Amino acid sequence: MNKTSVGRQGEKLGELYLIDKGHTILQKNYRKNFGEIDIISQLENTLYFIEVKTWISAISHPLESLTNKKCDKMRKLAKIFMYELGWIESSYNISFSLLYVRKDSIEFHTDLF
Repeated sequence: MNKTSVGRQGEKLGELYLIDKGHTILQKNYRKNFGEIDIISQLENTLYFIEVKTWISAISHPLESLTNKKCDKMRKLAKIFMYELGWIESSYNISFSLLYVRKDSIEFHTDLF
């Protein structure tokens, strides 16, 4: 299985995990020319902008992949997403999050930055 198919499988498992926790999936693979957010979901009054990491064997933790550059891109993408829908940022709680999908478990880290 190649890296792309592992990633897509992880995103699907992450999506099912979020739905099971009561989230509404608003968008998957929200993409602009400078970046992508894997999943955008909503639970009550909170919007979650989520990076999904599927690591089969890793030396480091996927939280380390959230560099300043990646965080800045996610913030910018979130603003564009909300602007395109005509949503006012102050009307929602915003959570920049990471879903870490492993073979036997999922970790959901919220409010990271």
